[in-house]
Amino acid sequence: MNKRIKISGLVAAAAALALVATGCSATDSPGDSSSITWWSPNWDEAKGKELVAAFEKENPGTKVNIVTTTNDTMANKIKTTLDSGSTPDVMTELVSRVSLYASKDQLTDVTDWYDSSMPVDDFNSEAIAAVSNKDKVYAVPWRWDASSLIYNKDMFAEAGITEAPTTWAELQADAKIVKDKLGIPGFAWPFGSDSNTQTRWLTAYYSNGGTFTEKSDGSVELNAAASEAALASFADGFKDGIVSQASFESDNTAVQQLFINKQIAFYSDGAYALAPIEKGGINAGTAMWPGPDGPGTVGTNGWAYIVPKAAKNQELAKKFVQFMSTPDHQAEMTLTFPARLSAAENEKFSDPLLAPFLEQQNEHGKAVPPYSGYAQMTQTIYSSVQAVALGQQSAKDANQAIIDQAANVLKAN
Repeated sequence: MNKRIKISGLVAAAAALALVATGCSATDSPGDSSSITWWSPNWDEAKGKELVAAFEKENPGTKVNIVTTTNDTMANKIKTTLDSGSTPDVMTELVSRVSLYASKDQLTDVTDWYDSSMPVDDFNSEAIAAVSNKDKVYAVPWRWDASSLIYNKDMFAEAGITEAPTTWAELQADAKIVKDKLGIPGFAWPFGSDSNTQTRWLTAYYSNGGTFTEKSDGSVELNAAASEAALASFADGFKDGIVSQASFESDNTAVQQLFINKQIAFYSDGAYALAPIEKGGINAGTAMWPGPDGPGTVGTNGWAYIVPKAAKNQELAKKFVQFMSTPDHQAEMTLTFPARLSAAENEKFSDPLLAPFLEQQNEHGKAVPPYSGYAQMTQTIYSSVQAVALGQQSAKDANQAIIDQAANVLKAN
């Protein structure tokens, strides 16, 4: 069953718009009231231009000016422009960063944009929760991503493995079979990248029952036992050779190349990896990434449309965002999966290889924590995982640094 939630107050009146320095309301435009500016990342440029042209044709006299952002610069540019109060009308932003802007009262409350044509319960519930603050919604998610298991079907057959692993113990056992029968490590981790390492830690943390608990003083508490169990799981296999030593120098792309070059038999990655894997001639299979007793609870994130509170043309921004967020248009835009559940019914997602990704992110996915300070924990998590995987520290000792930093920096927005 797909996860759905209802956000209270969907029919509540929209919050009053803040006045800008000129004395005009945020809906007033200094020039053409039928023009808006959209900041969009460069990887969406081609499809974005196509849909903008369709929007302008459907709405004669309107103009959408696209400003292209990049992954390296967008976070700082968006923060800077929101802090300045001089903003574009619409921006594409990472879901996990939305809550912080909302807590600073920098975004338009779009709760009542979710109407009969764009019902809130047609969106992945974790995506909506991640862009919400105090029961109000501040963005429209359109892309949602998670990693699952990708394996080499031919290598599994050669090793005598007939089914993909469904639990962590089975995954470890299959890795040992691959090592014994084929003479190569079963899988690899992307532990050469701090951000990729943090993502894998989060999935292991969630899979072991980890939560983020907001306290009355505004702090956010980690589950120490779940974090220690997550770290302990990364110690498994390196000494026995069932996990590749190349893990310590590899990011996601490098692990993908290990898989394509048949140096490992399976690994965890997103659906976007299937195209280069197929191009590499690998007979790939997919399954849900396992946890201790069944499907793992994976960390999920994605992209959303935000409208700054200081945007000059709110009405046209709303019309544009709703246009871009129809099921068909979400399906067209996304490089992986749409945030709208009905959009996933598009023929584009009918390949059976995609089914485990959709099921895992919709049924066994939890959003990246949207809390202030979580990004600051990346290096500590990375160092702790490395120390445990290399055998330099026990999971208990390495975990203390994560727990201590969480107590110092994690705050509810």
